[in-house]
Amino acid sequence: MCPEEEVLKRIAENDVHKLEMSSNLRATMIKKFQRSSADHELQIPHLLRVPQALLRTITYIEDHIMSNVEPGDELLTYLFIWDRYRMVAKDFTLQISGAMRDEEVWVECHERMARWFVLMDHRMKANGKQHSLRIGRGHGE
Repeated sequence: MCPEEEVLKRIAENDVHKLEMSSNLRATMIKKFQRSSADHELQIPHLLRVPQALLRTITYIEDHIMSNVEPGDELLTYLFIWDRYRMVAKDFTLQISGAMRDEEVWVECHERMARWFVLMDHRMKANGKQHSLRIGRGHGE
């Protein structure tokens, strides 16, 4: 779910999220959202997760992160999942060529992410905890 290079870097920089903490960090760390820049290239083949790995990441988030939200940690969990889902979408975008090889996986992943965002929007509005995040084009993407 997270390239070894990123795991080592984030451990060294003490940048492991509370929701990723476990006795086996390599199994629980999820690739964090990053933007391409002059000193940081994202389209390096060995750093891109294949569609099946992205689906496994979403399944892991659903089974281990979403199902274990502690009272008072709703916003922390929302922001964590939002960040990791952005990187899932970015990995898909970076590997799309003329013909998408795994379009069924692409659709399943995006449907599952969209359902989660709709559900969280509803829950946060109902609880008066709406958190506005600028997502999408035109906002630095």
